[in-house]
Parts: sequence; structure tokens; C-alpha cells
Amino acid sequence: MSKDIFKTIRLNVLLFLVSFSVIACGGGSSTDLASGSGSSSSSSTSGGSGVSLISTDNITWQKGIYNSSGEFAGLCEIPREELDLVSQQTLYPDVLGSLNDEKNWLRSWSDENYLWYNEIEDMNPALFSTPLEYFDQLKTFETISSGKQKDRFHFTQNTDVFLDEAETGLTIGYGFTVVLTSNQVPREAVIAYTQPNTVATSDTINLKRGDKILAVDGIDIINTSSDDLSLANAYLGLFPEEVGKSHTFTIQEKNSNTIREISLTSAYVTLQSVQNNKIIETAEGKIGYFLFNEHIETAESQLIEAMSIFHSEGISDLVLDIRYNGGGLIDIANGLASMISSTEKTNNTTFSIPTFNDKHPDINPFTGEEITGTNFYQTSSEDFTLPHLNLSRVFVLTGEATCSASELIINGLIGIDVEVIQIGSSTCGKPHGFYPTDNCGTTYFSINFKSENNKGFAEFDDGFAPIDNTSSVGAVLLSGCSIPDDFTKDLGDPEESRLAAAIFYKENGECPDITLSRQSKLIKKNEIPFKPSWLNNAIGTIRR
Repeated sequence: MSKDIFKTIRLNVLLFLVSFSVIACGGGSSTDLASGSGSSSSSSTSGGSGVSLISTDNITWQKGIYNSSGEFAGLCEIPREELDLVSQQTLYPDVLGSLNDEKNWLRSWSDENYLWYNEIEDMNPALFSTPLEYFDQLKTFETISSGKQKDRFHFTQNTDVFLDEAETGLTIGYGFTVVLTSNQVPREAVIAYTQPNTVATSDTINLKRGDKILAVDGIDIINTSSDDLSLANAYLGLFPEEVGKSHTFTIQEKNSNTIREISLTSAYVTLQSVQNNKIIETAEGKIGYFLFNEHIETAESQLIEAMSIFHSEGISDLVLDIRYNGGGLIDIANGLASMISSTEKTNNTTFSIPTFNDKHPDINPFTGEEITGTNFYQTSSEDFTLPHLNLSRVFVLTGEATCSASELIINGLIGIDVEVIQIGSSTCGKPHGFYPTDNCGTTYFSINFKSENNKGFAEFDDGFAPIDNTSSVGAVLLSGCSIPDDFTKDLGDPEESRLAAAIFYKENGECPDITLSRQSKLIKKNEIPFKPSWLNNAIGTIRR
């Protein structure tokens, strides 16, 4: 994962080399392939602002007949006109077009690059009022064996917001992450974890894992009906989209009946992706543990620091807690998986290989390079040699939110015969990824590829599950134990149920018994935290 990847995205926009931002700009990319450029039959007129207007409105929709997406790329109803302060050149490739151009680009681009393009119903873009409304239909609506939607990961994000979050690790919030265990009453909103050096963890507020949020701005979020419009206002307070917004919260403290009211003001929060690093001493040897929450660029150095300490301490086992990690950059998953194993197993060995749709059997349509497997990394993005723990097995703590790039860690290690022992609940099931693509200020996340491991395996659409899990239809079963989430204990506490089960399994080779009274205190419902959508996915590999 190159430190310059997001600068590269912005540079590509700056230089008009591509008509969309991609997160896979490895060396030698082909402009024609990356932009989908082609000969244009459009005509040029003059827009009222003096910006060149390129009209493609004379192109009529014919079912099953597609123009090249390059004919419509960058033709925007409202072009971005921001100038570089030094060069005074426009930062974006946009020119004045129309909503029809934006929708026609989506139609052609999806037909060219969507993994299941032949399952998209080709509908006239003129039937839809906005590109976002149209994009929602440009996907498959087929289901998989478990009855789940095949594509549950189709979404958009403002380009500037996405780049800022991914590049800097900044997001908007208070410094806590919430799990809403149900969308139906009675709900339970529980704080899953917090970020250091934020308002949430300040001395005066001091929110903790397991604290429950009962109300926001006086609106009861536990019992208010989903049909009540006031609930939407409460959610705007709970999940703010702007900085500087103040809201009041009613909090029930963990393991207590104590209720207090606090006021919080939203701010930019720097994500600490790796937390609670510790070494646990047992009679069977040292166990390394850490919580890993996001595959973002800034996580690389944090992971290397943790693994270097574990290497120097000579741990005999690792517990990787990814129960809330929905994914992100595949390169981060690659580096971490490599550090868990050994140089002998990972050197010149494939971590993952993408398979695109049948229109692209040999060439990656986003980089213009030949499709080959990406090997396990042996160096960091700064070309420092990665530490290796040389482990033949790893314990992973998982939940419903364990998704995409996090599942690629599991699948990548399975591909080199590292035993993965799974403690927790089944993962989400997403062996797919995408190259986020910008057009007219919106970044579109549309499934572009399926990712196989060194053995050619990628069939975990229903996730991975511990072998004693009897409710996960279609899941790939791994050694381990089904253990509900435990909000009564801090993450990293050896008595927290999932970590305790991993320690017990290490010492006894089997799962622990959990008493009925103990089970009643654990979360068995939805345990997916609220995060930016792109962090619940796999972003295409960049570094070679």
C-alpha cells in the first residue's frame, strides 16, 4: 500500500489522465483502459458560464446497445471548477454536460466493469431523475444459497469526503463507535469501542465500551417507532455528518443502573485502527493480542509496530481481534497476513488474485496491467523489511461486521496452510472488491472483481463460521467456537468472552462451556457497528 496512493488519485484528476479516481494506480497504467476512453460522436457548444459544453443528448437509448463510457466521462451537470492555487489550472476533468450524460456514463461503465454485468436489467436512464437513483438499479438482484442478496455492497460517497477519510484517517463523530443491535423496538445502542484523544474519552465525558445510549436530544432511541420522524433526528445526532454540531445524550453506564446526561460536539476524529496491544502470559506461552478496526493507510505503521513488539517478545500465539473490522485497503490485509506467517511460506507466494468479468480475462481494466496474483508483501510501503511472527496458526475474533478485506486475511492465510481458529460469530461473506471510481464529484463503489487465494479459493459468499455454528447456512466452517459478543468487559480483557475462549482453546484444544447466566448477558443480535460504507469493503490492490 503506497503512501502516495491518494496523492496519485488527485494527481490523475489534475493531469486529466483519467476521468475518474481509482485506488489502483499501479505503475504502467493504460489511460485508454483506465478511463474507458473512446472516440466521441458528441458535439461541442458553449455553456452560459463560458465552460465548454459537450452534448451527447442526441444519443438515444437502445436496449442492449452501449456506447463507450469514455464518451460520457466527466460530462457533468455541475462541473467542479476548483483551481489549483499555484498553477491556476482546474483540479478536475469535468466539463459542462447534463444529468443524461452522467446517467449514460453509469450505464456504460457498469456494463463494462461490473462483475455481474449480465445480471443488470438494462433500463432507459431517462426513467430516473438522478444518477444516484439510477445507480441503485445498476446491480444484480439475484440471491445466494443462504437467501442473502448477492450484491449487498453497492453504494456511493462524495469523492472529497471519501478521499479525506481514506487518506488521513479522519472521520466526523465524537470518538465512539456504536452497535445498534436491532432496528426494531426495543433497540439497544451500545458503545463498542472508543478512540483515544477525543471528546468521548475526555476526563469529563469518559465513555466506555458497554455504555448504552438511551436517548439523543431527548428522543428515546430504544422505544421510538421507526415510523416516527423524530427518530431520524435522533440518528442525525448519533451519527453526525458535520463538525461543530452539539447534541445531548442520555447514557446508562456499563454494568450499572447509573444514568447521566452529557453534551457532545461533533468534530474530526483521527482513527486509531490498532488498539489495546498487549501480551498475555499463560502456562502454554505468551499470547499477543490487539484490536484491529480499519484497513486504512495510517494502519500500516501501527500494525508494524505491534508485530515488531510481538516478534521481539517471542509470542507463541496471536489473537487478532477483527470483530468490528469491515475492510478497506487490500494492501493492508496483505501486509498483516504476511507478518503473521513466515518468510518461507509467504515469499513469492500469491496472497490474492482478482477475477474480473468475462470482458476482461487477461487485463485489469483499471490499471491496464496483465492480471496476475499479488504476492504476500515482504516490505512496507516505505520499503522497510516486515517483521514475521512465523506462526503456523492464528486465532481470529470475528463478528457479523468482519467483512471483505478482513476476510481476505483469513482466506489468504488458509491459502498457505496457516491454521485459522475462529472465535465469535460468522463473518459477513464478501470475497469481492472494487476500484472506487469518481465521476462528477461522486465516487461509485460497484463490485468489479472476486479475490481468490493462493489455492484459487474464493467461495465464501456466506462468510466463515466456527465449526460449531449451526445457524450459518452456506458458510465455510473453520475450527473454533461460536461465542456471542461481550459488552460487559473491555476489549483485551482476558475475561472478555471471546478472548477468554481463545485462551481456553489454546490451553485445552477445545471450546469452553458458557453458563446460561453468562450467555444471557452477552449480545446475540446484530453486532455490526456504524462506519463509513467504504470501510465495509475491499479496495483494489495498489502496490506491486
